[in-house]
Amino acid sequence: MLYRVALSLLVFINWATVAAADPQPAPTDFKPEGWSVAVYLGRYDVAEEPQFVGVRNKYGLGVGLNTEFSRYPNLGLDLELFFINRDYDTPVGPPLWGVIDNDTSVQTTAFLVGARAFYPASGRFRVYVSGGLGYFQTRMVVSGSVFGFPGVYEDEDSGIEPYYGLGLAYRFEHWGVSLDLRHFDMDGNFSGFNINNANLGGDLLLVGWRYTF
Repeated sequence: MLYRVALSLLVFINWATVAAADPQPAPTDFKPEGWSVAVYLGRYDVAEEPQFVGVRNKYGLGVGLNTEFSRYPNLGLDLELFFINRDYDTPVGPPLWGVIDNDTSVQTTAFLVGARAFYPASGRFRVYVSGGLGYFQTRMVVSGSVFGFPGVYEDEDSGIEPYYGLGLAYRFEHWGVSLDLRHFDMDGNFSGFNINNANLGGDLLLVGWRYTF
């Protein structure tokens, strides 16, 4: 709900700013301007999930490409790629004839496509909200053994889910820094380990470094 309220507020501010500057803007005049590339590093706070407990080593890293528009300076488009890893101490059910250790890793690759609304339209310090769709591909990796021989068991799941975000950004000429939040809603089904509809969503809190062309 917080994301939706913030997004609605910034979209209204953008509309009011554009309407005041030009009462009859051309709705099709979207010209990309201000391309930027970002690198992110942060911590992933996972949702409570009884099928995975004892979480540790929660982290995420990613890259992003963003563009703004000359006629609508409060709006931007995002293309982002994130890798999220979390390890668990508690083992899950082993496959047939297998024995597993207390070392379960869940790794998610997320491809995000979305829109971003800024306030103010320009300046060194800005806030924003964002939202869109993501393709989430999650791999579950468990170490163990079969008949005494060491091995690794894997299972995968994927899906398309919405995401939301917000952040604070400060720019020094072409370089900038930011504090970002991405919220993901995603589930995982790993039939090889008898895990169904596991909640893998959570909040990815990030520090970002950005360069604007």
